[in-house]
Amino acid sequence: MVAIETLGALEMGGWAMLRRGFFFFFFFDRIKKYLLEAFQRYVTTSMHFHWFRSYETTKSSNLTYYL
Repeated sequence: MVAIETLGALEMGGWAMLRRGFFFFFFFDRIKKYLLEAFQRYVTTSMHFHWFRSYETTKSSNLTYYL
């Protein structure tokens, strides 16, 4: 299906369709990478905040459990 679409775009003469597809895939990859990095950062910060809060509540009694 993709090959047929690219052949059709090349036959129509303009590289517009091909360029649009390439830019769409490129930007989608960039956005996906950015979202993945933001999700990982959010998960790590939330885990760290949870650890700090639990450590503050229990002080040094349960420190060996977290280490």
